[in-house]
Amino acid sequence: MNKLMLMLLTGFILLCGPFQPLKASESIAYHVRQEVTVYVTNTGSKYHRGGCGYLSRSKISISKKKAVAAGYGTCSRCRP
Repeated sequence: MNKLMLMLLTGFILLCGPFQPLKASESIAYHVRQEVTVYVTNTGSKYHRGGCGYLSRSKISISKKKAVAAGYGTCSRCRP
């Protein structure tokens, strides 16, 4: 390895720290959190995907996490 490459590699390691691979129990998806948007209605008890045929005109967007916490169940037709 030439001197320049060695200096660059050393600088990279000093800035970023040593490389540590993910553990078997970890995944990249675990580190990236995304909110899934689902839809509920004024009178229903289920949450739906945006294009679900069971979704009425009163569609209200909400995160899936909040819908589950509020007691809404999964729609058996669209299964979001």
